Amino acid sequence: MRTMLNRHPHVALVPRESFFFQDKRFEVFFDDLLAWHSRRFAQLSIGPSEMDRAVAALIDSLLSPFALCKGAHRWADKTTENITRIDYLFRLFPDAQFIHVIRDPRDTLCSMKQQAATEKPRWVKFTAEVTAPEWVACIVAGLPWREQPERYLEVRYEQLARHPEAEMRRVLAFLGEPWCPDVLEPSAGRSTATRGRRQPPQGGLHLVHRPLEDGA
Repeated sequence: MRTMLNRHPHVALVPRESFFFQDKRFEVFFDDLLAWHSRRFAQLSIGPSEMDRAVAALIDSLLSPFALCKGAHRWADKTTENITRIDYLFRLFPDAQFIHVIRDPRDTLCSMKQQAATEKPRWVKFTAEVTAPEWVACIVAGLPWREQPERYLEVRYEQLARHPEAEMRRVLAFLGEPWCPDVLEPSAGRSTATRGRRQPPQGGLHLVHRPLEDGA
């Protein structure tokens, strides 16, 4: 999904998984800043919503130039753990849209075992007992947003693998972007040979955002 979306001329995906939004110290810092200077900020009519807009503007100022270099008017971030921060991210970017790619949990476990046996031996700790509740928690985090289909979209990886054009047309319609056949280039996605082998990794949450200066 990350690579396919990145082939669209209007969307620029941050390379690899950024984990940009995962460290809660970022959120805590600004919350504490607001608390430390609450009286002074109150005199300036600066409250939680104003602070959130300032944080969003900071993030946007860092990522928008990256999108503009590609000629795109939207930046996006694909990091699996974004789903656990969806409420905070919607707070920062109320006009953003999220694509939640959901994978078979058995594939998640097999992928982690494969990684543990090769390049990430520390992942041996991710047993079925550990990964199952984490996978469930990720799905549960997205459930409340199903009631807002204009902001949150779920995509099943298996459907994407079997029917890439139909699913990508649905994704682009959700984003309000025109169809672009480039997203279906052979190198744009994983081979469907992995489907049903319990090997692909867990899906992630894609935050797709228009730069603030575009009025989104």
